[in-house]
Amino acid sequence: MSEEILVEIRDFLSPRGFECAPFKVQWYNEVVQSAFRLRYPPDTLAVSIISTPSMFEKTFKPFVASTDWTNRSESPSDPLDRCIHEQLEEASRRLADRGFNVDIIHDYDLDFTRKPRILVQTAGHVSGQAYYYQRSHVTASAPWPTNKPIYGVSIHPKYGGWFAFRGVLIFRDVAVELKRREPEDVVSTNEKRIELLEKFNSSWEDFQYRDVVPVEERYSDEQKAYFAATPGAARRKLLGLPSLNDVN
Repeated sequence: MSEEILVEIRDFLSPRGFECAPFKVQWYNEVVQSAFRLRYPPDTLAVSIISTPSMFEKTFKPFVASTDWTNRSESPSDPLDRCIHEQLEEASRRLADRGFNVDIIHDYDLDFTRKPRILVQTAGHVSGQAYYYQRSHVTASAPWPTNKPIYGVSIHPKYGGWFAFRGVLIFRDVAVELKRREPEDVVSTNEKRIELLEKFNSSWEDFQYRDVVPVEERYSDEQKAYFAATPGAARRKLLGLPSLNDVN
């Protein structure tokens, strides 16, 4: 059954520039603090979703061109979030039509305490999709003071840092036996891990950390300009969209 589900998801999302990776809820719950654990049985099927560089051209730009932006809707007002929201909703509808009960947790979803509903980088790591490098992976000679926060970052074996986690689909009634796939450790030396974390923490805006390893595909200049812009009015202006103040 899990293979049938994965084929259905990939057939819909892959041509649109997304990549999917399955995992068991148990794998995620074993490595997060209790406050972040998912409230599903251990063998429940979950699928991590990322957008690849091609999503911008394949899905986002056509979505912007074909959407009526003159009226507000209940979906997110940020154009990119709205696009991703609708793609994942459509994927889940297709599976619901096949009798599956699907919960969607978006990367930006918060609970009532303003805490993330899911740690997407951890989900990506346990699914084998991308390696989540953290300070603990620097085994010696860390250059930072012990009291300095160092944020972790995920690196994909094909896209390096040129991708984004978009959420997780959880199949409430599907229990699976999956063979665990470890993420590929593409930043394997202590020196490169320090370089990666330093670049990400000190100057993530210049995109340099994304090229810490050779990549097969990266964002276009247009896409980089979009993501470099301040979310909200600046991004909408780049797309030629009305500001939220002009939307009824």
